[in-house]
Amino acid sequence: MENLVVSPDQMPDWLRKRAGIMHEIDLQLARGALTLAELQVAAVEHRDAFGLVNKAKQLSGVVEPNLKFDLRKDGFKLFCHSPRIITSVAELELVPFLREDEKSILGYDMLGRAEYDPSLNAWHYGQEDAEFVFDHQGEIPVEFRQFHLVFPRTMWRGPE
Repeated sequence: MENLVVSPDQMPDWLRKRAGIMHEIDLQLARGALTLAELQVAAVEHRDAFGLVNKAKQLSGVVEPNLKFDLRKDGFKLFCHSPRIITSVAELELVPFLREDEKSILGYDMLGRAEYDPSLNAWHYGQEDAEFVFDHQGEIPVEFRQFHLVFPRTMWRGPE
């Protein structure tokens, strides 16, 4: 049986992170950058609330994404994005998402690990990074080619 949390100094990390997320959502709602309707849609569809918070940040002045494969023209909605940070494919390093006892992982679990496990340093890579790597495929180290490269920071919502 787990211990009961009785004071803030005994709060587990996941609960502290959740409190931070809820505080950020409350701030975005109060500022009007996130509507209650958007939050409700996210909750009903089991979407990542950070995607909506990121959307609010984009609306507040973040530069438009520079995407070669922009799905917005096909009716998709971009609800989470990060600008390119990769400057050299040769400097990338492999980061395992699977734990020792796993053979596969679900997408939402992978996103959660990317976001909340700082040792992975994977949450900041998005579609602009993926397009850069795609354009520089010849620079991908041979040992990387047996793996699937994942860029979790850009998320699209399909057309209604």
